[in-house]
Amino acid sequence: MVVTKITDQQATINRNFIFIIPTNTFQDKDGQISRIVVTGLPSGMVANSGVISGAPTVAGNFTVTVEAFDNENASVKTQFLLKVLSVNQSPIVVTTIPDQVTVVQQAYEYEITPNIFRDNDGYIVRVLVQNLPQGITYANNKLSGKAVTAGDYRVTVRGIDNENASVETSFQLSVRTISSNLPPVATTTLPTQRVVAGNPFSYTFPQGLFRDPEGGTVRLEVTNLPSGLVYANGSVVGTPAIAGEYKIVVRGYDSLGAFGETTLTLWVALSNGNVPPVIVTQIPDQDAVVGEAFSLNIDLNGFRDPDGILFGLLVRNLPPGLSFQGGSIVGTPTAAGNYTVTVRAIDNQGALVDEYFVIRVSEGTPMTANLVFSLYKAGGSSSRRFIRTLRDGDRISLSSVQSIATFVNIFAESSQAVDRIEFNMTGAETQTFSDAAAPYGLFDDNGGFSAELGAYKLTAKAIKANKVIGEATITFTLIAGNARIGEEEAELVEVWSVYPNPFVSVLKMTLPDTYKPESTTFSIVTLAGFMMPVPQVRWQGLEAELELAPLQLTKGTYLLQTSHPDMPTKVIKVLKQE
Repeated sequence: MVVTKITDQQATINRNFIFIIPTNTFQDKDGQISRIVVTGLPSGMVANSGVISGAPTVAGNFTVTVEAFDNENASVKTQFLLKVLSVNQSPIVVTTIPDQVTVVQQAYEYEITPNIFRDNDGYIVRVLVQNLPQGITYANNKLSGKAVTAGDYRVTVRGIDNENASVETSFQLSVRTISSNLPPVATTTLPTQRVVAGNPFSYTFPQGLFRDPEGGTVRLEVTNLPSGLVYANGSVVGTPAIAGEYKIVVRGYDSLGAFGETTLTLWVALSNGNVPPVIVTQIPDQDAVVGEAFSLNIDLNGFRDPDGILFGLLVRNLPPGLSFQGGSIVGTPTAAGNYTVTVRAIDNQGALVDEYFVIRVSEGTPMTANLVFSLYKAGGSSSRRFIRTLRDGDRISLSSVQSIATFVNIFAESSQAVDRIEFNMTGAETQTFSDAAAPYGLFDDNGGFSAELGAYKLTAKAIKANKVIGEATITFTLIAGNARIGEEEAELVEVWSVYPNPFVSVLKMTLPDTYKPESTTFSIVTLAGFMMPVPQVRWQGLEAELELAPLQLTKGTYLLQTSHPDMPTKVIKVLKQE
């Protein structure tokens, strides 16, 4: 029986289409579906094992019948409408026009025929030429006349097809006032030539292909010939071996070595007469980072099929973690290395061309920033007050916190410069916030939360140039009574509190236990930015006593800088008195 009706489908003429018949379309209650037969498909499409694929070659509405047979050969049918749309393709430029030179009031002539364009699904109906110098016109496939005014003119040539789609090319026509050894100029566009690989080929260039404005003789030179062909006595002859499109460069030299240039396009076809696709735009090498999202669009227009239509692209040898989907290479690479990627363009007759580029995948930026969390009385800079450093696993009596503040905030300090710190806290209080300016607070600078009994989990990420350079997670608990059963919580010590301030010759300060004495240094910095290391420091537990008399400081305001290789640098304003 038919369970689910197949919805109508839409395809485009000469473009690849694939449709998988849903498995829930049919159901056999007393057996099983053994085979599916599809009829009524347009030309160019086939069905195999429940998959309809191909590139339809005709437009129209097609009623497709899908018949399912069970294991006893009983069957049931359903139908759907397949609409094949006709989309006009724009013409393409087959042969470019070389730049031209002429002289004011000197006769000029150049042939431009419609065969410099090609339309894959129609034909060229007219050629429009614009921005010609005064005195030169285009008629009967030819530019002719005498230019009136000197100058450089960018002439545009547009090919228009039978459905009014168009493509444009251009060349420069330079009009000079004098004729002192002007280079030869091509008099016509050479028609595209075609031969099957392995067959003999011969093409003789027309007489007068180049004209010397001074009337001298012109010598031809031909380069960029495919393997198997040579130029001799005005002709290209030989047997080309490799299929493809070749742009043969033809130069006309005068007696003084000046030259003009034009191109002969040669299509060397495969044995079936098909010319393989060609690369139009080279894909540059790419850089990616392990663990970071990567995306690169692979444009089908980076390839061209000289005598047909491109069918699709295949991309191979991608780094682990990347895939080719919907015309783009996307994903997150998982392994470092240099990967030579192959992009294969296939035309509608199965011919192909391969392009190669490298994706260099480097290791991700190591996380070098250390984060330290501090619990503060919430409020602005004038009322904010340090309560304690928060460490992973801390059990803190609520009464000790509330003796200082009931409304609190948590700040993070980074040992490296960062663009922002992203916070996420769960538990008795939930908060997610990204702070892009120091001081970096869980609730911004002035916000906070009510200190309540319960467990908290806090994660913070240090971000620099959109990369995570540091991450830390701690859990802490606000408990009733003592910090641990049978123990009293240690008396809170006011860290980062400098005294006496103002000072005469000695400063004392208590530091968090994360600032180890053997790795911690101090400096006095003037307001002008001059830094003086403190040479004499005595430690008693976590309290540092700084002897500043040797620095011979004058009365005024200074900055006391505390540095540790793994901890944030701390700067405190101090006053020196007489």
